[in-house]
Amino acid sequence: MPPSGYDADVELLLLALLGVGASAITIVSGFGLNTVLVPAFAVLFPLPLAIASVALVHLIASAIRLVIFRAHVNRVIAWQFVPWAIAGGLVGALFLELLGGIPVIATYPLLGVTKSITAVKVVVGFTIAALSLYELSRGAQPVGLSRVGVSAGALASGFFGGLSGNQGAIRSTVLIRAGLTPLGFAATGALAAITIDLTRLAVYGTAGSITAIVADVAIRNAIVATTIGAIVGAIAGRQLLAAMSSARLHLVVGWSLVAGGALIGVGAL
Repeated sequence: MPPSGYDADVELLLLALLGVGASAITIVSGFGLNTVLVPAFAVLFPLPLAIASVALVHLIASAIRLVIFRAHVNRVIAWQFVPWAIAGGLVGALFLELLGGIPVIATYPLLGVTKSITAVKVVVGFTIAALSLYELSRGAQPVGLSRVGVSAGALASGFFGGLSGNQGAIRSTVLIRAGLTPLGFAATGALAAITIDLTRLAVYGTAGSITAIVADVAIRNAIVATTIGAIVGAIAGRQLLAAMSSARLHLVVGWSLVAGGALIGVGAL
């Protein structure tokens, strides 16, 4: 429930602004929307509803990015990536269902939200950070991945997306090495994000949460406000990408992945 003295208009404005920033960051780095929005929603709503709500915003925002950048989808990379990402997402989500949850090593509070450190996050996060530091240390090297490399990366992205929700950083690690243009990176990443989101949401069985969201005006308004912000952020992010060289994108995404991997490793993401 909202706190006493709660101003719905102020909340919606703040959520819209968060949507703008998170969406722009996601377009440039390939990940970040879920990370920014879940804590904000969790302050206002019960955590299960917050997670389900942000999952819907993430899916809608990815669809918006795909519409904006659709002309720049790299079909060759998409065909190598998407089917394996779907397969990985199914396996990861089913594995999570069998586990009944990922075993937690430790928990701690962060901005009013309980964060968990798990073995999966430690391995995934610090692997991403280490690989990204290695790529950055190589400097201006020719990029490109084999078909097998793209498919293997897609399988890992889907699997860990289904298992722990950490698909974006792994996806960006693969796509930034695939030699895509900045706009192609955003477009192909959006397509991949949609397929993994749909796959894991279908397995998770969020019907109960969706029903609760539909019945709650405050949550619906929050989703709408954040989605509108995400549209504005996507448009702003497109302008940034259009003016960005592939070399600059490589640096931005590389350092974002180093930071994101470290934060995943300590359970903050």
